[in-house]
Amino acid sequence: MSAEDEGKTAQTPPAMPALPDGIGLGYEEIAEELSKKSETIVRVDDPIMMMVPLCNVFLSQQHALQERHKGALAQVMSDKTDNFVQSVQQTLDALGNTLASEAVQSLHTAFSGQQEAMRQHEFALQKHTTSMFWLAAITTISALVNVGVFVALFLLGD
Repeated sequence: MSAEDEGKTAQTPPAMPALPDGIGLGYEEIAEELSKKSETIVRVDDPIMMMVPLCNVFLSQQHALQERHKGALAQVMSDKTDNFVQSVQQTLDALGNTLASEAVQSLHTAFSGQQEAMRQHEFALQKHTTSMFWLAAITTISALVNVGVFVALFLLGD
């Protein structure tokens, strides 16, 4: 190594390890951003660059905290969703029982009406059957009387 290479190595801090998911910037990227935004050239050995690792650590801790919160939020949402699904299921069950009860009541009312109508028809049919029996008996008696009259007239006429 030459003296220049040793000088550059002594002046250049080691590269920042890459943080997961692109969190954090390296010294060179920070120096480049500062020169673009403020038109001020900052060397990598400038004391302000001590903020880079501090900010990167903060970002990584914030990321870890967000991941923990994301897990907790997922758990809470899962619990709330489970509770909601259970309450909807209970409501549907209760509604199903109520509807089933209402349907049975409605069918009972309809069948009661049908039974009453059937009783009325049965009574009318019984009355009709009785009337037919009496009409048949009267017709039979009338036919016998007619035959008797014709026989009596036939015998008296001889």
